[in-house]
Amino acid sequence: MSVAAAVALAKVRGVSYVGQKFLIDRFGSALKVTEASGARSENDPTTRQLLSIVAKEADLKQAENVVRRTEMLGAWICAYGSTEYPKLLAEISDPPLVLFGKGEWPKTDLPWLAVVGPRNPSRYGARIAQLLASDLAREGIVIVSGLARGVDAIAHESALKEKRPTVAVIGCGIDQVYPPEHAHLQERIAKSGTVVTEFFPGESPLKDHFPRRNRILSGLSRGVLVIEAGETSGALITVRHALDQSRDVFAVPGQIDSPLSIGSNRIISEGAKLVATSDDVLEEWGLAPGKLYRTNSSPEAQKEETDGLSEDAKAVLHALGLGMGASVDELARKEQRPVENMLRTLMELEIRGLVIRASDARYSRAAG
Repeated sequence: MSVAAAVALAKVRGVSYVGQKFLIDRFGSALKVTEASGARSENDPTTRQLLSIVAKEADLKQAENVVRRTEMLGAWICAYGSTEYPKLLAEISDPPLVLFGKGEWPKTDLPWLAVVGPRNPSRYGARIAQLLASDLAREGIVIVSGLARGVDAIAHESALKEKRPTVAVIGCGIDQVYPPEHAHLQERIAKSGTVVTEFFPGESPLKDHFPRRNRILSGLSRGVLVIEAGETSGALITVRHALDQSRDVFAVPGQIDSPLSIGSNRIISEGAKLVATSDDVLEEWGLAPGKLYRTNSSPEAQKEETDGLSEDAKAVLHALGLGMGASVDELARKEQRPVENMLRTLMELEIRGLVIRASDARYSRAAG
């Protein structure tokens, strides 16, 4: 019933993504929102207005039909607020209330990177997309893209060739394929990684779906890598979402006389991190290039790396996790410890080679 309530709320017209998130955060779950929608005791006028719209339009029976249809397709539904919902995506201002998917989320704490670029890349762009996506996937970075022609397909294929999971965010229902020639690629991605969408089963790939899809690409990821981008490229929409979501933006420099380089070269001049090799991404995130990160250490290896550590250091290492990193202040707040004490602990871990300090002063756990 709770999943059906999320589906019902997602289909309510007149309540935006931001409004849906507000209601879920206010009441704790979509089910509680639908239960509260009939009450008249809410004092806040904005909340009362939103609940009034939900009361008129939320259709639980129709939502239950959607849930059944999704299950018949061999797909799943993930609702905002659930433990399965991607943590980073939940943090953006306008997360989709429900995600439909096939496959499994990659089981890794290493960062995810959205790779974007044109549907008709230059020979240079295609070659660089393949090179960077392959190298980064081999290192354990999860490649996220949109299953479109061109750079998207190259990025997914490159990850698959490295036998690494990849995540495809599509602009249509989970039972649809776009473009049609990527049907086999979509199946392969679902077998080793994830195909995901916010659009309901049966929804076609409409033009306005793709800009909306792009906020999920960046929202799922720690950063966005632009391979090529013209002056009005759709990749730049993803960059705008990434900046709004406080994600890292990377770009490959292009030939100055190429129309496909205008946008990518401009965002580099505006502050995007220039990427010439995969090392540029890894080093920015405090990951040692060429280490070929393992995502699941054995219990024996985990015990060996923590032998001799203080209890404080073990707690910080556990809290830090792999890949995403945190600043000293963030860790101090999380562990409820003085900043000076946290600095000493991080120095202990850094000396042991268990954490790496990135250029942005964030500490990341060094995977082994």
